[in-house]
Amino acid sequence: MVLHDNSLNTFVPSALFDADNLGSYLQYNVKIFPTDYFDYDEISSHQLQNIYIPYVQFNNFFIDQFGGFTFKNVNTAFLEYIYKPISLQEFLLFTVVFQNIILK
Repeated sequence: MVLHDNSLNTFVPSALFDADNLGSYLQYNVKIFPTDYFDYDEISSHQLQNIYIPYVQFNNFFIDQFGGFTFKNVNTAFLEYIYKPISLQEFLLFTVVFQNIILK
C-alpha cells in the first residue's frame, strides 16, 4: 500500500458528498489545476470522505514497477489507526500499565 502524504486534502461528511464534484471540495483549501486528478477514501466509521490529490507520477511509477497496488491519503490511514476498535484484553492491559506508571 502506498500512502500519499501531502496537505492537498479535505474531509467532507458523507451526507454532503458527491463523487462527481471532487474538485469543488478542494478549490477553497488548495490551488487546483484543470489537469489535477482527484481521489477519495471512505472513512465509514465516521461517515466521512477524505478527498485528496494523489501524486500521480508516483502511482504510475509503482504500476510500472510492481503492477497493481492500493493507495490512500496518509490522513485516512491515521484516522483508521487511531479509531480502530481495541479488544477488552488490550484495554485492560493498557489500564494496568497506565495505573502502575501513575502510582509509582
